[in-house]
Formats: sequence, structure tokens, C-alpha cells
Amino acid sequence: MNPVYLLAILLTFSGIFYHRGENVYPDDSPSWTASNEYPVNTGEWYADTCCLNSQMFGQNVRNSLKLEVVDSMCEVKLIVDQLPGCDSVYFIDWGDGELDYGPYSNGIITHTYTETGNYKIQVPVVEFDPNGDPCFDTLMKYQAEMDCTCECGNYALTVNLNGIKSSVECGGLIALACPTPDSLDFTGFFNCIGNACSDSEILWTLTGPELELEDFVSPDNFKIKIPYLLNPGLYELNIKSKCGQQLCECSVTIYLSPCLIAEVCNDYCQGSTWSHFNATLIQDMEFYNGQLIVAGLFSIIGREDLPVNNIAAWDGNTWVALEGGGLNNKVNDLEIHDGILYAGGDFTQAGNIEADKIAAWDGSSWSALSHGGINGNFTNVDALLATSGGLIVGGKFTSVGDPALNVSNIAAWNPGNGWAKMGSNLDGPVFALALFHGKIVAGGRFGNIPGGFNNIAIWNGEWTKLGEQGAVNIKSATPHPDDGVHTLAVYKDQLIAGGQFFNTMTDSLPNNHRTRHIAQWNGSQWAGLSAGTGVDLGSGVYSIKVFGDDLIAGGKFTRINNQPVNHLAKYNGMNWTGMLHPSTGGVRTIVSYKSSEDIDCKLYTGGELGMNQWSCSTVAVTNQNQSSLISIFPNPAIDHFFIKLHDYGTDVEKIEIYSLFGQKMMEQIFFRIPREGTLKIHIPGIASGTYLIKLTSKGNTVVKRILIRSRV
Repeated sequence: MNPVYLLAILLTFSGIFYHRGENVYPDDSPSWTASNEYPVNTGEWYADTCCLNSQMFGQNVRNSLKLEVVDSMCEVKLIVDQLPGCDSVYFIDWGDGELDYGPYSNGIITHTYTETGNYKIQVPVVEFDPNGDPCFDTLMKYQAEMDCTCECGNYALTVNLNGIKSSVECGGLIALACPTPDSLDFTGFFNCIGNACSDSEILWTLTGPELELEDFVSPDNFKIKIPYLLNPGLYELNIKSKCGQQLCECSVTIYLSPCLIAEVCNDYCQGSTWSHFNATLIQDMEFYNGQLIVAGLFSIIGREDLPVNNIAAWDGNTWVALEGGGLNNKVNDLEIHDGILYAGGDFTQAGNIEADKIAAWDGSSWSALSHGGINGNFTNVDALLATSGGLIVGGKFTSVGDPALNVSNIAAWNPGNGWAKMGSNLDGPVFALALFHGKIVAGGRFGNIPGGFNNIAIWNGEWTKLGEQGAVNIKSATPHPDDGVHTLAVYKDQLIAGGQFFNTMTDSLPNNHRTRHIAQWNGSQWAGLSAGTGVDLGSGVYSIKVFGDDLIAGGKFTRINNQPVNHLAKYNGMNWTGMLHPSTGGVRTIVSYKSSEDIDCKLYTGGELGMNQWSCSTVAVTNQNQSSLISIFPNPAIDHFFIKLHDYGTDVEKIEIYSLFGQKMMEQIFFRIPREGTLKIHIPGIASGTYLIKLTSKGNTVVKRILIRSRV
């Protein structure tokens, strides 16, 4: 219905309709168009005496009513300012079927549209005489061209974990090992996509075990500071902002693993703690000439006064730089072939010589490969494998050697014959190489199509797939750079494949059996390990090593086959178990190394936050049966705490306090237990943090956790 007619009906039914003279601005009068500007007024306000001058009425209406368009919120604002007291806006027809009824004589009336369009807005205004009868009326018209198309942009997030920064994607997982880091901050940027779209304030919430927080930050270069997390478990950081009418969300899962206080020593570990050697990124390690060679992306390792270039040597006690210098960019893999150590990666210089992505070290100096290296920019070597036929080189490249030989991301090299082509149908990068039943197996991100290789292939003079349907499926048509198979090993005559993938396919098992990030192939079919699905929480397995009867898997995961772990897990052929591992970064490489002074071999892991040397905790628990008979309070504690013995028959000979890294902070020996069965333990000078209380009684031990807060 035409708004003028509607107004007439309303006025008539209300008993106040009275028309004196013609409308100053009838329905066919010129309209005023609004975009992002106020309408132009053509005069100034006049002192208005009600119902005496129609021109003054019309001019005052034009000057008092303004329309503002806010595209980014898909909003229109009608601003009514200084309208004379006897004038009023009776209603507003927004042009989309919605009406707002007045009367309005002052203020801002806002309307939100649901979609882009060209809207005709009509506003009838009436002037009344002192008796309340209408004398003049007019209809203001506006054209509002609304562009409401605003889309969510990307949240660019960076996490700062104890001073170490790394990018994190929405939907990603950040695994925190015990103890909780001193600081965990998120910084980021968010912007809207669209015409005249603006970003609104960001709401962030953090929920988890006994924690629920929320706060607001500005959208540009925002910073979210996460408080100290006390309780192990899953936390959800949710970030929300509006872009126009779109709700833009980003969530990150934070997993704080429990402090594992019991660990049994095994054949390849001895000592008392995990030792951490600081470095940015460790990609691979290799035992060579009595030393452990460590390579990756770092300029220092172990100590600040030892500058190195992405590679160094460890003799069990001391770090040294390699003779001949280092490499000028990241090293991805190390391999020993015919007594020579080969390094492959992203570098172009080894020591003082030019070496394109691959180089050889004889223990004292570097040399480039005869017949040339990897050609082209934006190429790299990711995997090396020593075989009787030569050194197999995999990575991301399409040309090798001089003269150039066209290849498909993999080639064979030996000092005499130079480079040799290995097929032409691996259409993506090769990340891992292994021998299975005497044949070369390549893993990576290639042939990811129905019926294709699906990221694993075996060499029989040509590349063929494992299984009729192929092997590892990557769901996304535009995979993440880390998607694919990253590690291969042979365990109990099974080919084990690990990486970042969500399922494998099998030809014979019912219902197309699936497994996440780790799988085994027995020569005829794919299956999970321990009849399970693999990694439950985390983004991938990046290293697999066989030690005795066990398979050790490392990567970026915190739960495997429903077992809580921290980036490192042990498989005995039947079951998975966790291993105490305080690193908060993912594991990229695992090696066992025995120095000349070691009685037994030690296990080393390297990855995103450096390198760790495995050995057993001195707080290992041999008997937990008495745990329920003892309680500790208050917890958290300041200055002192109490130990309550619920069974007077329980005796305590010694109490020790350890840090979570095995350092003994305090020891107290008891010759006589108080009659009431309660012990008061003073803890002066112990810094704030989580500690382990070890109680010894007649050869048995009980370990409990306590949080200590200092007064400073």
C-alpha cells in the first residue's frame, strides 16, 4: 500500500485528519537520494510558527531529516535533528516491507537490511496546529543503494610460547607438556572482505577444566594473553568477530597434558632427566664417526657462545661446529652412503663451496656432488636413502645435474655414473624413503587422485601403488603443505607409514578400514596398528624408529589409540604407551646414540623446539598402593603444607620434593611420626610452580603433585 494512502487512513481513523491547502511535497515530488552522504539541504532553518507557512515547514523538514548508509553493517540511519516541536515523523517505510511507527521528532532510527539491493525509503512528516489538528504534510523520499556483501577474512594467528613464536591455524591444536609454560600469548590480525566493510571488536573466550574466561580486543593487530593453566585437559580458545552481518569465528584447541610422574626405565635409557638443548628446528640426526650429527634450521645449539649454521656435532658431553663450516639454509635429511655423510635440504652453499640442495661431508670438509646438484629455484631435497645401487634423492624438483636431466621429484645418484632417472610419474614432493623387502618405497604427496598412488609408491623398475585403491588419502583438493607421508620404517616385517593424513584404504578388510596419521602394510593390505585408528589428537607422525622390540613414533600428537601422550609414543606390537617428554614442540627425528662414556645407549629426539636427551626420572614410582591413604593440603600451598596420614599404621621415613624435570628441591627425614598423623612441611625459598612430592616408607614410594605459590 502506498505510504501516503496509509497515512491518510491512519489519520482518518484516529479522528485527527484535517487537510488545509495542498501538500507542499506531494507523492510525485522530487526525491532525495542517500548513499554514504547526508542529503543536501537547500536553505536554512526558519523560525516556524505552526501552520502559518508551508514553505518554512517544507524547508525545516528537508534540513532536519538526514539519511546515512552504513554498508559494512548493512544499516541505514534516519537522523531526525531539530525538527520543530509541532512537526513529527509519523512512520518510516524502509522499502523492504518493514515499517517503523512514530511519532518521531528527534533522534536516530536505525534499520538493518538482510541483503544487497536498491531500496526506496519513504518518510511522511506532518505539522499540527496548537489544537492538535494537522495542517501541512509532506512525503520525504530517499533511494538507498545497499552493498551488504561482507565476507570473513582470515585470522592470521601467531602463538608465543615462552618467547618462541610460531604460526597456528584456525582449527589447529597446540599441545603443552607439563609443566605449564610461563607465558602463552596469541597475536593476530583480522579483516573483513567487501565494499566498505569494517571489522568489529573481537570477543575471545577460553574454556577448559575449571576455567571460563572472556574478554574483548580490537581487530587490528590484537593480542590475547592466556593465563597460567593449572589443570591438565583440553581448553578451547574461541575468537569471534562480525564482518557486516557475517559472524566470523576461529577456534584453537589447547591440550595441557598431565604430569606423568611414573616411568619405568627400559633397555635404551638410563640417567635421571630429560636434558633439553635449545635450537630452533631439528630435522634429522645421524651417528657418524663417533659423534651425533644434528641438522635442521638453527644458528646456535646447546649454548649461546657456539655459532653454527644449521648443523653441529654432539659427543655426549660437548657441542662442536663441523670442520669445514655449516650450510646456509635448512637441512632436511642426513644419510651415510659409502662412508660419506650426505646432507639434503634448502641450502645453496656448504662451507665455502656452492652446493645446490645436496652436499657431501667426509669428516673434515664439504664437497658438492660430481655431475651437479638440484637445479632451479624453489626446489629442495627432503629425503635420502643409501642403497647398493646408489644414493636415492627425493624432494621437490624437476631437474638435476649438469647437463640437466628431467626427473619427477626423485632420482638416483652415485659418484661414478652420476644422476639417473627413476620414473616420470611422481607428480608431487617426496618426503620419505625406505627399503621394504629389498625394494625402494617412496612416500610424500603425489598421485592423490582416485585410484592413484595416493602418496606411497614402490619401485619395481617403475613406480606402482600399494594396494588396488592406493594407500594414503588426503581429503582436501588443496592440501596443507604438511599433508602427506613423512616417515617410513619396517617393523616386524610390516611397512609402517606415518605422516599427516586422515585415512588409508584397504582392499580386503570390510567397511574400508581407516586409520589416522599412521598405518601398516603387510604386502597385501593396509591396517591400523594395535587394531586402532592411530592418532586421536594431533596433526601427524613425522618420525618412526625401531629400537629392539619396540617401535617409537614421534610427531605432533597428544593422544594415540586413546592413550594420552606428548609427541612421543612406544608400540610393542600390541599396545601403545606414552613416554615422559617435556618438549612442547613436535618431534621430527628420533635416534639412539651411545657415546664412548655411556654404559647404555640414550634416546634422542629432535623437532620444533630443539633437541632432547631421554633418560629415566628419579621420581619413578614403584608402588602406588598407599596413595589413597595419604592426602596433601592446602594445594596450592604457600610457605608450608600438611601431609595427612589417614592410616596410623602408615609410616613415613623420608619426604622429597622434585621439580618436574627431576631436580631435587628439598629432602626431609623423619625419625618419629607425630601422634595425630599429620606432618607439617615448610617450603621456604621454593619458586612458584608444580612439584612432585615423593614419600618413602619401608622401601615403597608414593608420589603426589602439588602446586606451590611464592609470596613474591
